[in-house]
Amino acid sequence: MASIPQTFIIEDSSIIPAPNMDTILPTAIVLIKSIALGSIASSLAIVYSEILYSGLKALYSYGKLSRYYPLPTNRHVFTAWSNAMAFTCPVALFAITYQRDMQRTWSFSPIAVLAYTFLYMAIHDVYFYMIHSTFHFKRILYNHFHAMHHEYVYAMNVYCVGYAEVAENFLQVGVPWVIWTWIAGSNWFNWILPLSLVLFTTLVGHSGYRMSPLIAIFHPLVLPVVALTGRHMLTPGDHQVHHTHRRYNYGLFWRGMDKHFGTYRKCEVKAYDVTFWRKWHDAQQADSEEGKKWLGRHNTEFSEVEWGF
Repeated sequence: MASIPQTFIIEDSSIIPAPNMDTILPTAIVLIKSIALGSIASSLAIVYSEILYSGLKALYSYGKLSRYYPLPTNRHVFTAWSNAMAFTCPVALFAITYQRDMQRTWSFSPIAVLAYTFLYMAIHDVYFYMIHSTFHFKRILYNHFHAMHHEYVYAMNVYCVGYAEVAENFLQVGVPWVIWTWIAGSNWFNWILPLSLVLFTTLVGHSGYRMSPLIAIFHPLVLPVVALTGRHMLTPGDHQVHHTHRRYNYGLFWRGMDKHFGTYRKCEVKAYDVTFWRKWHDAQQADSEEGKKWLGRHNTEFSEVEWGF
């Protein structure tokens, strides 16, 4: 009887190499460190937002500030924190990965800090205008990246800046922050202080208050910037216009890009103090002839929203 040939399957273990733990473990540690540092930085940003919200509200309550529209009390703390993670984590990851051997210094030079601040502002201002205006000109991008942020039209507070899509904040803030981390070099002050300024200006820009020198007490670095370029800087009123008339005022720091491309519009809405808005609120709530007469004498009807498409 003929023998039946036998076949054998020889497994070659080299086809699928075993995971290299020497590579996986350090990568996991870097990611964990980046998320941890991003979480801490984002939490500090929320704490600063609350300080700014409460401080501005106190000044407003004492009649030191005026508002374009009533002050909303709602906050979106977790949404704002998540959006902060979109630009703090990439920065932490870049610094830990590509700058791990960098010896950072604490030497402080006011002239250097100011020079680095203006350099950062110029880079981010141009970049932000191009990205932000594109979100408005392309409806598909607006719907997927920017529409959520513009759910706030009139009444805003500092937390509205973080009420947005996470991907939007990564593109508009995260990318330029990573670029700046690469440019700024080893000095902590030249790196961090310019980044803190954009946090302050964007929070104030969404605060809904008319600009006042008193607001500068929450970030003194803005004083020399305003002293040198204040007449060209965008104000909270300018950004209020952007939310009500969405085809204008796309810039971040200065009006230059908007004026160059013909997209600047001056704020013409009158700001009122807390006494006025309290009376307005009471008149809105009161179904009486006196309330209707007061509203008739103080016409503060909100104008129709203009879309930026």
